[in-house]
Amino acid sequence: MSNEPICRDTLLVESPNGLHLVPCSQIARLVSEFSGTVMLHKGDRSADASAVIQIAALGAAQGTELAVVATGEGCEQIVAHLKELFASGFPTPEPSEAE
Repeated sequence: MSNEPICRDTLLVESPNGLHLVPCSQIARLVSEFSGTVMLHKGDRSADASAVIQIAALGAAQGTELAVVATGEGCEQIVAHLKELFASGFPTPEPSEAE
């Protein structure tokens, strides 16, 4: 049996457009900074939170609750950051004036 830390929580999709590709890419980008594993669960379906297409395939509309399970050192922090991202409604960065 592994002694690796495991953190679980629930995330609520508050964004009016649900988890389309932009929020999915924000989730995957955030999770890619974590050395452990993060899985999202919707009912009997699961997605690796570092894979944009897998997250999008969950079809999480506004109001959907997703279970998040993170495994590895720092799992508390990644779950907290995901909760913040979901609560923020996935803001899109303003384009820079140089673009």
